[in-house]
Amino acid sequence: MSTPNGYIPPKSEGLTNNLKITLRINNAESDKKIAGMQTALWYGTGNSGSRLCVTGNRDYPSLVCISEKDEPLYFPESNQFFIGDPSQRVTALARQNKSIIMFKEKEIYSAYYTSGNFAITNIHTSIGCDLPETVALCDNRLVWTNRGGQVYMLSSLSQYSAASVYKLSNNIADILAGDSAIENAMACACTDNDKYIIFAENRAYVMDYRKAIKQSANAFVNTASWYVWELPQSVKVVAAFSSGEGLALICRADARTTSCHYLARLDASSNDTFFIAGNNEFMPNKAPITGKIETVLLDGDTPEINKLFTDVYLRFFAREDVQVSYESVDGDILKTAVINIEYNGKNESRAYRMLPLIRTPELRMNISFLGEARFDGIVFYINKLSKIK
Repeated sequence: MSTPNGYIPPKSEGLTNNLKITLRINNAESDKKIAGMQTALWYGTGNSGSRLCVTGNRDYPSLVCISEKDEPLYFPESNQFFIGDPSQRVTALARQNKSIIMFKEKEIYSAYYTSGNFAITNIHTSIGCDLPETVALCDNRLVWTNRGGQVYMLSSLSQYSAASVYKLSNNIADILAGDSAIENAMACACTDNDKYIIFAENRAYVMDYRKAIKQSANAFVNTASWYVWELPQSVKVVAAFSSGEGLALICRADARTTSCHYLARLDASSNDTFFIAGNNEFMPNKAPITGKIETVLLDGDTPEINKLFTDVYLRFFAREDVQVSYESVDGDILKTAVINIEYNGKNESRAYRMLPLIRTPELRMNISFLGEARFDGIVFYINKLSKIK
């Protein structure tokens, strides 16, 4: 009723001539809930339609609101949920399969639309995400990073299942934890070449999961490989996204008086690396990129036993000769060698055999190269000798 005298709407004629009346009621509290949200996610599946899911209100840290189907400006009371501990904020929203995944700092929940309502399920009670910009979808599994240097993967959406979350960072956790820039890290998934990349200012941590695709969760953990990219000290990556032509970055170069933001494109088949926004100008590479591959400490699961490292089979591709060094647990270089590469122009990996003949309980291998290279695998042969006193 719009006036005291009233208003009589016309009678309905079947189902195609109805009037739809939207009545706005001023409610400052409800407006404050929605207007204060800082994180949003589009969600749609089956008969759920397209919905807008929002969270991140500082005054309501655990509140998640989901709009009505195909009406992103209307959030019914029935679709407003306080998730878990009221004092612990919801940090990130993501989509996996047909569910909305809601991350808190130390908890994970899912929302699934069924029978006209959203069902909220607690997935994990002790693991969450405190770096929301690192959440990315890799091979239909969500991957994210935490400040403690741990990288996790959400495998199952089963309630309270110990196998729901897997740790992916066993080989790199110490390095991540020791990087102070990880506090402001962001990440992206390169679906074209199956990589999850964490950017922490001028350093990138790359998880290659090409061989892990379609594997079980446990096999995924054991098959994924990690690499570290060192970018120039002046380059700070502030955003990244994957496209059909490679990886595109938004970078910041700090100068004494100003800060320049520009676009960079990483493309192995092109020399055009940096694009200056506004000038339509490319800055070509001035020199081939130098790279280094460093293995973890190899100890045969017995660091307390002395060993003789007899043979190494290294499989890789490179365009130039490669420098190899062997390093002890204390960082001392035990032996160096140069591999003369027989480049055949086909970009194919080849196997090379080396004879280090080094006696030590633990050994790390460093491979230095210039220009394009690809590392496909390494096999060590050792003879166990005696226990270290």
